[in-house]
Amino acid sequence: MTATDILIIYLAFGAPIAVYKFLQNHDARISRRYVVAVGTFLFWIPAAVRIGHLYISNAYFGNGFVSPVDSDSSEMLISGLRENVRSELVRVGAGVGMHDARETVDRYVGLASAVRSGVPLGGTSHQNLFEAAGRTDSGIGVHCMKIRNRRRLERHHSQSRKEFLKLLADSAGSSENHPAMKSALRLARQLDRIVEQRLEHLLRLNAEIARRKSLFENEPQRRRAILMTRPVDSRQAFGIFGAMMGSLPPLALAVQILVISRGRTTGLFLLIAAAAVVTTIVAFQIGRNYIPGALRYISGFSLPNRVALWSFLGLVWGAASGAAGGLLILLVGSIFAGIVGGMVGAIAVPVMVGLHSSVKVGDFIETKHFLPIAFGVILSICAFILGL
Repeated sequence: MTATDILIIYLAFGAPIAVYKFLQNHDARISRRYVVAVGTFLFWIPAAVRIGHLYISNAYFGNGFVSPVDSDSSEMLISGLRENVRSELVRVGAGVGMHDARETVDRYVGLASAVRSGVPLGGTSHQNLFEAAGRTDSGIGVHCMKIRNRRRLERHHSQSRKEFLKLLADSAGSSENHPAMKSALRLARQLDRIVEQRLEHLLRLNAEIARRKSLFENEPQRRRAILMTRPVDSRQAFGIFGAMMGSLPPLALAVQILVISRGRTTGLFLLIAAAAVVTTIVAFQIGRNYIPGALRYISGFSLPNRVALWSFLGLVWGAASGAAGGLLILLVGSIFAGIVGGMVGAIAVPVMVGLHSSVKVGDFIETKHFLPIAFGVILSICAFILGL
């Protein structure tokens, strides 16, 4: 059995599990569903273990494959989140009185819970009303009254939703209100998909505003950044650098192996190339989403400690990316790729961060400065690998 056959069998097992994860996350955004499905397709073993555990625990120790929702625990969770939101809004003031804030939150939670439960409204009382009026056939009348009450409930719920969102939006610009927004988001995830989406959007806007305010230390820096022709911020820069670090050194290693073996290891070359694709994606996502924040945290240390932490950050970044790509070559490939990726990251990241910090303005760097630095660092490592 060749390496290609093993890869095909491995991915064949991952395909149905990836479809299961895609259909399971039906409430998530479509982009997240695709990312989770592709990740599960490539690394399906943890998902398969979890599914097996759920099956065993529910089928043999419970009453069914899917455990029923505990309504009491759900109500307790909602009640606790409501108290958190109310206390946080009262603490920061939220631009309104304490009584108004508590009343707005309680009204929204009560109406959203009633709409969510879908309990029939006033069936017996309406039937008694028609009987008192001397109407024996009251079925259609009771049904019409239920529809009317349902529409009234939904109308009041819509109004309370607007008041709740306005209460949060009026104080959204304050950094002190962030805990209240997070608590409100957790509450909305239990009650109302529309409020959840709007709060997520509001939190993203607040985070972006706060990030832009922290980009520049003074006004001259801001003016210099505005005059840049093709600026690249830190998220883009380290995302692109991660993609370079995840693709070029593995390909250089694959070419070196192919040359040394004189073309006899074509299958291994293709496996390393496929692993490089996964490594590139993982390294790009880590560099774009996590590295800038980690560097901002490290910037508060002294210079010797910063250099050591940059090297450690590169070690973790490269090892995680390499190990993820190496899973395509099973466990042994993951361990080897993690070691090599960690060594590359530990060398490349401190050099890149030092050069990037020396020429950036605020959080931005010119493309004409960034590309030579990034390619110079990565291609130097590739040249060392090819020279082994």
